[in-house]
Amino acid sequence: MSMGFESPAERASRRNRALIRAAVVVFVVAATLVLDRWLFGLTRVDDPASLERKDWYRLLRVMGYWPTWLAAAAIVELSPRTGPGAGPTGGGAWWHRPAVNAALSAGVAGLLAELGKVLVSKERPGPEGLHVFRGPLSALWTEPVYGWGMPSSHAAVAFGAAWAIARWSPRGGAVAVALAAGCGLTRMLSGAHFASDVVAGAAIGLGAAWLVSPGRRRGVS
Repeated sequence: MSMGFESPAERASRRNRALIRAAVVVFVVAATLVLDRWLFGLTRVDDPASLERKDWYRLLRVMGYWPTWLAAAAIVELSPRTGPGAGPTGGGAWWHRPAVNAALSAGVAGLLAELGKVLVSKERPGPEGLHVFRGPLSALWTEPVYGWGMPSSHAAVAFGAAWAIARWSPRGGAVAVALAAGCGLTRMLSGAHFASDVVAGAAIGLGAAWLVSPGRRRGVS
């Protein structure tokens, strides 16, 4: 079902829902900022380098690596479609094809996250797990001690793809969101990011999925 014509009441309702979602995101990010230091101490492992040797860790981390989603999209798009429902999935513009849409959403989310790091200019966690904000846009002229951390670009990429998949397939999206959450956890386990960095990245991923295909809802167009 296409978006089609919207009445003023429908537009107002959609706008109100968007505002509510934005308010929820702001609240959750604010809450995790308060809990960051405690969560940092709870999740960070003593020997982050040891994680790199774990297959599960590497699997989850690469969910936040854009070429992972490009490769997945290429495999899906280049594979012949046979059996019931064969043929191009998604219809419409090429970027509305599910696999392409997920990869595109992941890329847009990663780009927005990098821009967000410059805008927020908040450093990655140091050994003490303290917040260090350098001031808006300070990343343009300031060299960070530990690197810029908010939002997590790995989380943004992973959730950008996951939310896009969820808009096409709730069941497939549940798997993708679980993998994206695992990606975010790896960034916390290694001490590379605060929980608020990951939550902000997830929110950016949601926004990217909406931007790339705003009219798409659960497999219908």
